[in-house]
Amino acid sequence: MTEGHDKRHLPLSMIASLTAENIARRFGLSPAKGRLAPGADADMVLVDLQDRRQLQADDLFYRHTHSPYVGMTLRGRIVRTLVRSQTVFLEGKIVSAPIGRFLKPPLPQSQYTPTMTATASSTNKTS
Repeated sequence: MTEGHDKRHLPLSMIASLTAENIARRFGLSPAKGRLAPGADADMVLVDLQDRRQLQADDLFYRHTHSPYVGMTLRGRIVRTLVRSQTVFLEGKIVSAPIGRFLKPPLPQSQYTPTMTATASSTNKTS
């Protein structure tokens, strides 16, 4: 939010497309992921856009609390996170057991058919 919306004035709809819809489409997870629509999983994050705070290592919810953003003042605070319409994070606390699931994207379809080519050594005849 700090770089995209605050500094560069990108519309929130564009940020949603760049961070969810386009990625889901790129990895073959659409239409279930990356959008809010009937039949989609309804994963979303609600953000308080007015909040500004300096990120601390204790704010991070992943194994390694190292981040280039620690110490920076960032705009926006995640208020609530929903996974398949179930609240999993609320007001700074994880409030649900893990409910995520591994999604294996489909293998990309080949856009060309490889052809056999003769090598120079097999086409050269020596006497």
